[in-house]
Amino acid sequence: MTPAIPLMGSGPIECRKWAIAVLAGAASRSETPGRQEILTALERACEDPDAKLREIAITGLASFADQPKTPEILIKALGDADPANRTVAAKTLGRMPRSDAAVAALQKLQTGDPDPQVRRAAAESLKLFSK
Repeated sequence: MTPAIPLMGSGPIECRKWAIAVLAGAASRSETPGRQEILTALERACEDPDAKLREIAITGLASFADQPKTPEILIKALGDADPANRTVAAKTLGRMPRSDAAVAALQKLQTGDPDPQVRRAAAESLKLFSK
């Protein structure tokens, strides 16, 4: 698993997307070798110029709900320029453990985002936190 991690950050875009999706899925198991390296690579991928690659990386963060840094990365992704990525970030954040920072960020998104799908995703995630 570890030798594939560099593919997440360099090479042809389609290969990078594939590596991110596969490695993030494999990292859902806590015993996955290189799991912290995968999380770091996902965090970097959330800053990539390619919107679809960012979306795959944001989705992949769901495999890291047990990591304290994950909600922080997702909260930052709520500010993505692409509304589809903000929607995915809001939905993924709703699957993380509840935190005051996540609630505040989702509330801000619910009331202030110009895109109705993003606002709806934020509202749905806030409902998950209230259960």
